[in-house]
Amino acid sequence: MKKLVKSYQISRFDRIESIRYECYPNGQPLVYIHYKSSSERILKIEECDEEINDKFQLNISGKMIDFRYSDQYQCPVACCQPDDKVYVIKSLHDHFLDFFGDSVEYHFEAKYGWKSDYFIIPQLQNISICSIWYYRYGDMKSVENFFAWSPVFKRVYLFHEPHHQTENSFGPKSKLWQTDSIKIDQRNPDAPNVLHCFKGRQAFLRYGSGATFEIVDFVNRWKSGDVSRLEYLQIESNLVVEFSYDPVLNHIGVKQIDPEKTPPTHSVPKIHIEKDNIPNTDPITSHTYVVRQSDGRVASILVQGKKFYFGVWDKTEEEFLEMVE
Repeated sequence: MKKLVKSYQISRFDRIESIRYECYPNGQPLVYIHYKSSSERILKIEECDEEINDKFQLNISGKMIDFRYSDQYQCPVACCQPDDKVYVIKSLHDHFLDFFGDSVEYHFEAKYGWKSDYFIIPQLQNISICSIWYYRYGDMKSVENFFAWSPVFKRVYLFHEPHHQTENSFGPKSKLWQTDSIKIDQRNPDAPNVLHCFKGRQAFLRYGSGATFEIVDFVNRWKSGDVSRLEYLQIESNLVVEFSYDPVLNHIGVKQIDPEKTPPTHSVPKIHIEKDNIPNTDPITSHTYVVRQSDGRVASILVQGKKFYFGVWDKTEEEFLEMVE
């Protein structure tokens, strides 16, 4: 039957890029299929309402699950008891894995905050993208536990606005920092200090305050060889007033290319392409650069308004300067 369905839906399946679990504060997720240019809601998961009688049962990965059709959401609804929530979601996810395999990506998204008593997401295989909007009423320990339970992600987007300083920290050994690509929107650059802990390849950060100390510390650690995997960093300040990165440049020992010459442009493929479908990182064309002491590799530095860019070249200083026109 699976082969028959696939053969009739081949053009549609070829357009599927990802399956996304979207969790709201009430802990009852929606499941979407994302195509290359659109999305479709295919399922809602909720606790059973015993007063609703128009349910039917299906065998999903060996578990009998009650379903009904929702006129409100225009899609099927999987019904379960509170204690069965984890098993139902795991069965549904196993079904998707059996049907689509690794031909699509699987995303998990928690919107409007996180509460440990709202919803427990089980350990699901092949989840590669994670987005969490975490607000004041969230439980930071629950978020940290989620990363501890999960495999290392390909991409994490985290928005949080902690209420107390004691809630702020992800430990330096958190699996969050092993993510290949992170996008973090937070008020304070030291809560947590992403630049000090991150061990991945691409970071897109937005702060509600200046981050002079954190950037200086990061660049100097990169120059000394303490930061090895990073290939691209973008920092944006949310400050309403103008913010100057001059103190950063004055404390990191930058070098300059002759202003009469044209420097090379740094840009790398994004690990995760967002809805704008832009495949590469923003180009960095700058006369300013730094050199890593351990292997002589170069990183271009560009300041544009409230943005700070840092792009690492797979080239020594000598090879880098040969590309200057």
